[in-house]
Amino acid sequence: MANVTRTVLDAYLNDVVNPALAARTHFEGTPLMSTVMSETPWKPGSDTISWPVESANSDGTASSEGAGWPAGGARTVAKAVITPQTILAVRHLTGEALSVGGDLSSLLQTEIDAGMRGLMDAAESYCETEVLDGIDDDTTYAGLTRSTYNFSSTDTAGGSGALTEAMLDATSESLQTEGVNLGDCLVFSAHEQRNAYAEIAGTEFNEHHYVFNADTKGLDLSERGKVIFYAGMPWHAIPGFANTYVVMAERGQLLYSWKKRPFVTVHENESIYGLTLKFAAEIGAYVKNPARCARISALAT
Repeated sequence: MANVTRTVLDAYLNDVVNPALAARTHFEGTPLMSTVMSETPWKPGSDTISWPVESANSDGTASSEGAGWPAGGARTVAKAVITPQTILAVRHLTGEALSVGGDLSSLLQTEIDAGMRGLMDAAESYCETEVLDGIDDDTTYAGLTRSTYNFSSTDTAGGSGALTEAMLDATSESLQTEGVNLGDCLVFSAHEQRNAYAEIAGTEFNEHHYVFNADTKGLDLSERGKVIFYAGMPWHAIPGFANTYVVMAERGQLLYSWKKRPFVTVHENESIYGLTLKFAAEIGAYVKNPARCARISALAT
């Protein structure tokens, strides 16, 4: 096929590529999103993600039938809100490439694969940042004061030292104090801290493997994504994650939602002779209740 036009590309993207992207439930190169976080549906008509949060002083004060809410601030419920992030990636198709004969799908596949890798790298990086923002305390999160809504995760200070088993034990105990079952939790960090734990525990990486399977939408044995365990919790190594942290989290607390799933459009390119493929998506990522997560921070790398 010679001299591929914008009209031809538009039709191919709209009829073939974008429907396939909309149907995908897993993208390569997203270990945090694929193995640690859970995907939730976007609420139609909303520009933000919000969820109800009960005040920390909601002590369940008894109230008689027909009476109003208990006094003293008990049962105060507020709305946590986060705003989605637009992510973008760009690939250029030069006039020379477009004029080369051949099958259109073959011509575009390399560029589409590269563009999607760039887009999903950005999505994964965004999710890593948002997860740490939710777990790494400041005074507020999702528009709410942490102390008022028990929105603080326990921090075991690494003190710029090496990871120790005592740090891990203190962190897991803090979760149990919150009523979290460690059997419902997982651990994740950069490779450096997983390797540090392996040295402490004398654990071989080839004992256990967990990996997301796009066909079964579950976890199965594989050479990709090797995982070891601490206190029965699978430990996932996340490339690119801040390597001074170890995080423990209850499953279902780390969430993401596509407002707009990944898609591709084609545009005239004013700077070079040819066309531009623009990859885009809108995604929101958040920690539902940071108190059901815990962290070790300021570790040596």
